[in-house]
Amino acid sequence: MKFDNLKEAIQFRINENKDEELFWISEVFEDIAERTQSKEFIKALRMRFEKVTHENYRQENFKSKLMRSDIDFDEFQRSVSEETENAEARID
Repeated sequence: MKFDNLKEAIQFRINENKDEELFWISEVFEDIAERTQSKEFIKALRMRFEKVTHENYRQENFKSKLMRSDIDFDEFQRSVSEETENAEARID
């Protein structure tokens, strides 16, 4: 899939991913933030992150065995929040 601009790519990647995918791609948030220097990226991450609530977090539906067994809601929140904070720190 080709995107014409960064904003379009951000919106797709952040909003179209399931919670499990969001967890895995959080590993590259810092790299993306550093390369793009996009405050919009951080804003989109925070908005997407707010959509994950304890009530709608369905660990049992995840594909990854690791996610089903080890990544409960608290761990998910901690990890994605930390990756988002680290990404924001990469923006000058």
